[in-house]
Amino acid sequence: MQRHTVRVTAGIVVEQDDRILIVREPLPQFDPSKIFLTHPSGHMEKRESVLDAAVRECLEETGYETELTDLIGVYETNHKSADYIRFSFVARLKSESPIAEPTDEDVMEVLWMPIQELKARRQEWRPGATTRTLDDYFAGKRYPLHLIGQVGKVDIS
Repeated sequence: MQRHTVRVTAGIVVEQDDRILIVREPLPQFDPSKIFLTHPSGHMEKRESVLDAAVRECLEETGYETELTDLIGVYETNHKSADYIRFSFVARLKSESPIAEPTDEDVMEVLWMPIQELKARRQEWRPGATTRTLDDYFAGKRYPLHLIGQVGKVDIS
């Protein structure tokens, strides 16, 4: 059997005052003519924990500093070019205002979208893990963070 690399991504759903923190971004790999709604998410970097990746991605995409509270789910996605595992979390804001300007160049807009409006605009959600994450979040799925066990760095030399 041939080995391959699985890409790990992490995302966050932040709710405050019946609104969800959302980013709008183009995704040419899905539809070059469309702008999608998604929750802050992105790729885990080398030697970074998935928990840290989720917090970092939210900061880069929105400027908001967050603290994880729960795991929503872990999702496997198979694309033509790669396989992905997405860890999706619930988080709360550490402060009411962004602490920095967003640095992710793909993000076109950061929005606090009312929950009912977000649900009504489902056809604009990014396909795949975003759709599953938001469905599970709205269904109330929450799991304790301790399910993500961290071994730390291991030297096998």
